[in-house]
Parts: sequence; structure tokens; C-alpha cells
Amino acid sequence: MGATVLLGGLERAKTDAEGRFSVAATSANLLLTVTFGGLQASASAQTGTDLRLVLIPATVEQSATVTATRSSVEMGIVAATVETLS
Repeated sequence: MGATVLLGGLERAKTDAEGRFSVAATSANLLLTVTFGGLQASASAQTGTDLRLVLIPATVEQSATVTATRSSVEMGIVAATVETLS
């Protein structure tokens, strides 16, 4: 499945396997936007027959909070064998 091509905010086409597409514009003042999951959208207000829009990976911000807890464990439940790997 290719990237989605929007013209003036409306979906007009999908790109082919090589990223190429064709749309017919009725106005020269429309914004052309290309989107694809996991990538930042690329937009251009340029006119012409050959435009190059490059999609780059979207910025991902993630965080994780790890909290350690301590509790008592009966000696009968603790593993009896310990092996050290190097």
C-alpha cells in the first residue's frame, strides 16, 4: 500500500511501489500533501509536473518509569542454585 496523496485537504491518490502518483489540479493554489504511517507528512505549494516530496521518520517520544519494590521472601522459595554467566 502506498502513501496517501491529498490535494487541497482531500484524498486524491495513492502512490505506486516507486512512490509515483498523478493528480489533476483544478487550481494552482492548492496545497499538495503526502502522508504515510510512521513518517512526517510532506507538503508543497509549488506547481509543476515534477515535484519531489521527501517523507522522513516521525519523531517518537517515549518514556518508561521503572519502580523497584522490596519484599520479604521465605528462604524455602528462593532458588537454591545460582550460576554465573560470563
